[in-house]
Amino acid sequence: MSHEPVKERQINIMKAGGATRGPIVMDWDMLKEVEAFLKDHPDSFKAWVARGILYFNEDFEKAIESLSHALAIDPFNGDQYYNRGRKFLSQDRYPQALADLTMATRLDDADAWKWHFRGVAYYFLDQFEQAIECFRRGIEWHVKNGTNNTPPEKDWIFMAYLHMGDKEKAFEAIADMNRDTPVEAGDLMYLKRCLLYKGQTSIDDFDRDIDRSMAKRVITELYGAVVYCHYLAGDDKRAAGYLKEILDVEEDHHAFGYKMALIDKATWAKDLL
Repeated sequence: MSHEPVKERQINIMKAGGATRGPIVMDWDMLKEVEAFLKDHPDSFKAWVARGILYFNEDFEKAIESLSHALAIDPFNGDQYYNRGRKFLSQDRYPQALADLTMATRLDDADAWKWHFRGVAYYFLDQFEQAIECFRRGIEWHVKNGTNNTPPEKDWIFMAYLHMGDKEKAFEAIADMNRDTPVEAGDLMYLKRCLLYKGQTSIDDFDRDIDRSMAKRVITELYGAVVYCHYLAGDDKRAAGYLKEILDVEEDHHAFGYKMALIDKATWAKDLL
C-alpha cells in the first residue's frame, strides 16, 4: 500500500469524524496514537472514525470494524454509513454496501458522493435503472452544492445504459461533456473517458495519454478503453488486450475498473483471455 504522507484534508476529516474524500493513506505512527487513545477512551466516536479512515485502504475488515464501533456510539451518523458502505463495496459485499449507502442518503440526501456510491452498489447488483437514478441525484447535488464534479456520474450512467442495451440514451447522458467541463483533478480520467466515447479523442491518442505510473489511474483509464473498444468500436481483440493489461496490475484490485475487468473476463472475453 501507499506510504505517502497523510494529507491535511484526510487529517481534517479524521478530526471532524466526517465522510472520506480524496486520497486516503495509512500513517502507522498516527495509528499508534489513535489506538493508545482508544484504550483509555473506548467510547470516543471520532477516534474510532480516525482508526477506520487510517485503515481505509490498508485493511478493509479493520476499517469496517472501526466504523461499526463508531456507529454503535452514534447510530444516526450518515457519514459513517457512507464510509462503511464504501468498504463493503471494496469487499464486493454489495447488498451490505447498498444497505449502508441507502441509510447514508436517508440521513443526508444533499451529499452528491453518497448518492454516487449508492449508485455504484446498485450497478454491481445489475440494478441499472436504480443506479442511474442515484447518479442523476448525484449530479443534481453537485450542481446545487457548486462542486459540479459531474463527469464520474455521467460516465457511470453511460455504462449503465450500455449494459441495458440502450446506446441512444447512453450518448444522451454525455452529450454536454466537452474539454471545458469542470472536474476535480482526481477524476479527470472520467472526463477523458467521456470524450473518448464521444469521438472527441481517438483511441490511439487516448492510449498514448494514459498515465501508466499509478495503478488505480491506469486501471480506471484502461477500463474506459475497454468500454470503447467492446461496446462502441466492436474491436473485442483490442478490448481484451486492455483487459489483460488491467488484470496484470499488481495492486488496487478493489478499484472498480478492476472489478469490471474480472466480470468481462468471465463473460464476453472468456474465450479471448
